[in-house]
Amino acid sequence: MSASRSVSAALFVAAVTASCLVPTAPALAADSSQLRLSQPYVPSIAPGATGRVVIAASNGEDTTRSTTFRITAPERTTFPEARFYWNGQRAGGSCTRSSDARLLTCEAGTRAGFAFPANAQTRLAVALRVDSDAPQGTTLDGGEWATGHEAPALFAVATPVTGPKGDDGKPGHDGHDGRPGHHGKPGRPGPKGDQGERGEKGERGDQGERGPKGERGDQGERGHKGDRGDRGPSGGPKGDKGDRGERGPKGHKGEEGDRGPRGPKGDKGDKGDTGKPGHCKKCDTHHDKPGKPGKPGKPGHGAPKARIVTTGNGLGVRSGPGTGYEHRGNVSRGETVALQCKVNGETVEGNAIWYKLADGSGWIAARYAENLNQVPFC
Repeated sequence: MSASRSVSAALFVAAVTASCLVPTAPALAADSSQLRLSQPYVPSIAPGATGRVVIAASNGEDTTRSTTFRITAPERTTFPEARFYWNGQRAGGSCTRSSDARLLTCEAGTRAGFAFPANAQTRLAVALRVDSDAPQGTTLDGGEWATGHEAPALFAVATPVTGPKGDDGKPGHDGHDGRPGHHGKPGRPGPKGDQGERGEKGERGDQGERGPKGERGDQGERGHKGDRGDRGPSGGPKGDKGDRGERGPKGHKGEEGDRGPRGPKGDKGDKGDTGKPGHCKKCDTHHDKPGKPGKPGKPGHGAPKARIVTTGNGLGVRSGPGTGYEHRGNVSRGETVALQCKVNGETVEGNAIWYKLADGSGWIAARYAENLNQVPFC
């Protein structure tokens, strides 16, 4: 077979396999049925070489999360590294490889999980190394990308065909052989193959018999009712009601006396102590304000603060009140930070409050921060 026909046959197999590997109902994410995983194309990786396989994750109207990815390598391939990639960048969290480097398990770096933005497509990828003895011009299938709850998304790689060495050219003036010939031109992809039939559903096992009901124990005898005591004698007869006395005449109201002279004005009292510092509710920062003379002022408050109480190594700082915003850094566990104010944002484990840091660097979730004093709303 010529080189051009070998290449055409290999690309035909790769194209048909790629069409079959893109399911009409791809795997779903662990936390939402909106996420769709699929392989947009089948990459070509030569035997003994390493390449990257891309999986497209398309999301719906709401932010979707997944805490675990289980990735199985196609046949005759292995994972050269314990990591995967998120839109071309190394993803957060940690990954472990099996002893044969065929299974990659990746856990989320935070309790919030891997967050997929709403109405967006995320490009996930892993590096694959093809065995050096893998056949050329073949599609290596059997790869799976799963979230652990639904059917996995299938993926594969194709191996190219290396053409034969070209005929020797005419000897040059220095006696060296001519340059090798060119590889054949790849052929056009073949038609899409038919989808396989769905397997039959297994029969349901028989239900076990219900055990017999135990006998009821005998009821104890009821005690005798005691006799009722005799009623005592009734009291004597009721006496007659006495007559009501007559009401006396109403007395006359006395005349009002003359008003006495007004006394002299008393001395002015001492000036009251200055009140304690007041509290400014409309400012980003608080300052002390003296109370009015003669009345004690309301007690002032210091700048609002919070202590980081996350169970992980630290708490992420976001550019807005939600995990879908840009990640700007971390705050260490146990650290005390100054706050400006709070708003209602994305709900994190039942708590929708987010705190704005006093230095303006970003926002933190109140679910993992214990406020040390009162925090005003923004």
